[in-house]
Amino acid sequence: MDSYLNKIEDLSNGIGDLLEFNSQLIDALNTSTEGIAILDADGNYIWLNKAHEKMFGYEHKELIGQSWKVLYNEEDLDYFAENVFPVIARDGKWKGKATAIQKDKTTKVEEMLFLTALENGGLICTCIDVTE
Repeated sequence: MDSYLNKIEDLSNGIGDLLEFNSQLIDALNTSTEGIAILDADGNYIWLNKAHEKMFGYEHKELIGQSWKVLYNEEDLDYFAENVFPVIARDGKWKGKATAIQKDKTTKVEEMLFLTALENGGLICTCIDVTE
């Protein structure tokens, strides 16, 4: 019985350590000055940091579950389809400049964009505002 209780205690301590690490990781990502987002295999936001929200003028809850495509016009979407996603499929990553549009649909954001493929088909997006 003591062995069983010790295993439960060890498991409980391990869960507590993981929760603390998760909290520290989220804090670190949210203090980053670069926008960081995680997309699922369908291209929908599942997580984004505060810098990403600020860069594009959206609140967290407005983008979660939405497609990354809301940030770009049709011409840019065509560019991504023809030039960016084939490179990601081949190399697992892409970096370059892009022009996004803020929530107000008039303010352009020139960004340096880094996209990295995840094993589950999703993407990690890191972006830096380079608007002059």
